[in-house]
Amino acid sequence: MSTPTIDASAAEQAVTDARMAYANANDDLTALRNKILIHGPEAVSAPELATAAAHVEHAKLSVEHALAELDQALGNARLHNLNTLKAQILEDAGTHEEALNAMQQIEQGVAHLVASCAGRQRHIAQWIGAMQRAGVPAAVGQQTEDGHAELGWSNANMAGGDAILVGQRRIASINPGTLIAAAIARGTRTAGYSTGHLAPVLQVDGQGALMGDPEDWLKRRY
Repeated sequence: MSTPTIDASAAEQAVTDARMAYANANDDLTALRNKILIHGPEAVSAPELATAAAHVEHAKLSVEHALAELDQALGNARLHNLNTLKAQILEDAGTHEEALNAMQQIEQGVAHLVASCAGRQRHIAQWIGAMQRAGVPAAVGQQTEDGHAELGWSNANMAGGDAILVGQRRIASINPGTLIAAAIARGTRTAGYSTGHLAPVLQVDGQGALMGDPEDWLKRRY
């Protein structure tokens, strides 16, 4: 027959009660012994004394049993807490499939940005060369000269890399690292962390107009 389980608090109370009962049984036995010593053996019968002594032994065993149940209850509580912790660990740790999927998405995004930016830079150089051969003058600021199909060009300067102008549209070369770093910084911020959380593996600035409004920043270069 299986023994019913009890919780730790109930087991602790059972130990307290058993110890109290043991103390009371000892007091009763001591009182009977003192009665015999004071009034003689006729004051307490042998069966009465034996019963009191048996009560003491019974109470002592009850304490030992209560302590054993408390130890079992504490062990059960510990195991329950550990199983709860294990379940939380397994839930919060995520899976390698989730991490791999996220990495592959980043990998695809980086591949697209690097290829796109490299292709733009190559094309911009070719387009500028074609314009120069056709006699298209360099743009002054954001203005192209009349008679050149609204085309213009500019070499790299403090405002950015090589660029061409098509009417009011400016198409500039972009270092893909700028976009990738901004995406990483923005993702880190979205997760609720600062870019310092990436150190020392990655050092990302996390500042600038691209961080604040990437759509506007890109529009002015595409």
